[in-house]
Amino acid sequence: MTEPFNLDNIPGMAGIIAATRDIYRGPQRSFQVLSRAEVRNPFAFEPHILISIHGSDQNDAPVCRNEHCREVLHICFDDIRYDMTGCERFHQRHAKQIVEFVEAHPDTLIVVQCQAGISRSAAVAAELSLWLNGEEHDGGWFTRHFAPNPWVRQELRIYINRRRP
Repeated sequence: MTEPFNLDNIPGMAGIIAATRDIYRGPQRSFQVLSRAEVRNPFAFEPHILISIHGSDQNDAPVCRNEHCREVLHICFDDIRYDMTGCERFHQRHAKQIVEFVEAHPDTLIVVQCQAGISRSAAVAAELSLWLNGEEHDGGWFTRHFAPNPWVRQELRIYINRRRP
């Protein structure tokens, strides 16, 4: 009998998975990066918003909403860097949705969730932190604990920079 796939069984992944439960406390906004499995359980016990990322081959992740969750943004794009047939790559329309969602909910913890909680969600959190917490908070915490998708980071950064006066 084959054991079910578990990221904790991959050498070196246990530390990455444990880091996803930590909250990065920035000077202006704080972030938490979670996996699809982690978001199924109560996770944040303070006011927060949730950006729930799923791929084109998945349904919206089931979300455990508690009294602290103010709102959820469901967004669909795959963990890819180049166009691939049958896949949805991160585009400027996704960046616009994310930025407008975050702007509509100031002063709350931002929880970002994707399948593994390592690439897409970390990329979104890192770029939002850079934008909201300032240049000295360049998302380095996220690159040390995760593997942010560079395409997602680049596209989100481009969108945010175009909005600046």
